[in-house]
Amino acid sequence: MDHQLHVSDSVERVIHIPLSEAEWQAFLASTPKPVDWLRERIREAISKSQNPNPKTQLPTA
Repeated sequence: MDHQLHVSDSVERVIHIPLSEAEWQAFLASTPKPVDWLRERIREAISKSQNPNPKTQLPTA
């Protein structure tokens, strides 16, 4: 069997976050779809980093 790890751009990524059972249950209670929520936060962070808000311009006299 081939046990080598083959990585490409199409591979799904995994994030491992150690949480106690109590933390996990509290998170699930407030966020029923944690994977979707986390994916949205990651995409929001990427979007913000790629499209920073323009600085507010002061009115000219």
